[in-house]
Amino acid sequence: MVADTGSLPQTRQLGLSWPVLLGLMIAASLVLSLLVPPMGDMPWRLHVAAEALAGRTVYADVIEVNPPLWFWAAIPSVALAQLTGLSAYGVLMILCHLAVAGAVLVWDRLAQGLLDRRSRIAGGFALAFAALILPVGEVGQRESAALVAAALWIALAARRAQGLATDWRLALMVAVFAAYGFALKHYFVVIPVLVELALIARQRLAWRPVRPETLLLGTAAIAYGASVLTLTPAFLDSIVPLVSHSYDGFSPLARIAPAEAAGYLLALLAVVPWAILMLALSGERRGLVWGLAGAAVLFALVVVLQMKGWRYHALGAQGAALLALALAAARETGAPVRFLLALVASVAAFAALLVGQPLRAAASGMALVPDPEVAAVLAEAPADSRVLILDSAPENAFLHPQAVGRQHWSRHYSLWMLAGLTGPDGAARTDDPARTQVLEQVLDEFRADLVCRPVDLILARQMPASPGLQGFRPVELLRIDPATDELWRSQFRLVETDGPWQLWERMAPRPADTVCHALR
Repeated sequence: MVADTGSLPQTRQLGLSWPVLLGLMIAASLVLSLLVPPMGDMPWRLHVAAEALAGRTVYADVIEVNPPLWFWAAIPSVALAQLTGLSAYGVLMILCHLAVAGAVLVWDRLAQGLLDRRSRIAGGFALAFAALILPVGEVGQRESAALVAAALWIALAARRAQGLATDWRLALMVAVFAAYGFALKHYFVVIPVLVELALIARQRLAWRPVRPETLLLGTAAIAYGASVLTLTPAFLDSIVPLVSHSYDGFSPLARIAPAEAAGYLLALLAVVPWAILMLALSGERRGLVWGLAGAAVLFALVVVLQMKGWRYHALGAQGAALLALALAAARETGAPVRFLLALVASVAAFAALLVGQPLRAAASGMALVPDPEVAAVLAEAPADSRVLILDSAPENAFLHPQAVGRQHWSRHYSLWMLAGLTGPDGAARTDDPARTQVLEQVLDEFRADLVCRPVDLILARQMPASPGLQGFRPVELLRIDPATDELWRSQFRLVETDGPWQLWERMAPRPADTVCHALR
């Protein structure tokens, strides 16, 4: 006979308890996250945090396009890394895994009284899987944090809807996860709003707006908003216009036909409609499970609204759908065994498919592959030389140089914004004054970096427009400015052209750095 301890249920199987098995799973995930190279923008996030710690002004001296919480939350990882000598990415992965372990403990407490014992255990494993293993190579992304926040917030709301007594300290812990996860993107705020509306519809006159979790979440939202206004006003003044005028042109989906883009998104989000179908066919009636399915739909809508196609954007939708499926598959009563086995099989199949692709990419060395010309130039350049890469692809401009130990000599991640700020031929647009103004600001910042932090080599991608492909001409754009053109002609010479790549070399010894004043 197995006793329920009331907190973390002790399920003896193969001589191991449920918490031990979960701990082993999280430990294995940590090892995996350290073995698989990061495939998203996590290295840039840590770079921005390190620059902030070094005293540089974010949104001016270093340009980050996300709201400040994104890099503020990474500062502890960088600071601990500097104190311990560990890598900042390694410390970040450790902290992410500890946070998810804490979230699973909170989930277990919330699920008591809402779910049967088997579903509660399965939910804990599914939440850890969705937050740590599903995003392999991109652990710590905003969508994963929002998924954890949504799962805990919906579980707490389900307790409120059923009138279950809930310790105020547990509610505050949920609010801590929610305050971080929901604040990372403005899209995510719709989840707690809709959950609250559902709670109002369920409780009617019994609904109480003032609760521990709503007080803390509201206070955190006000404090964060005030912090943005007072500490980082440049985010609203400069970064929001930059993103609004350029971000729509930078994505995998922007370069393919609409029908192909729709098919890609459907494949990326296929687990969401499948989960809803399986829940309906199984006769699932539990509000918590359907709340998670609803969150999956909302996350999927966010993916469609963003229309980017990056894998990590779908992590919230995929994770919430898998969590709902896992709870349905694990329930102890209410569905035929054969149907439950089919649910289990579908969970396993989708989990394998969603995790398999990034693992295969990492195993084959294709996770972040730079252009061969970039790799060759960085390998052949003297170790103490400074190389600036002008390209829209972050893997060329920042990620690969950082991976081989090269310092980044631009305040920007890459020239990703040119796709949205220039015309089809790659030249400055004359039909949109607002975009032209933003483009000039970006070009001024690159020009300032050339003067303030001189480099020895400039590797620039120059591509003429072709059918279905926008032109990309950063050198010509930078040299529109007479002073920059004079600097370029007097200090650099073209030494090599290889396909779209131009390699420019400094003709005289590199001058000393000068104070680079913030331009924003």
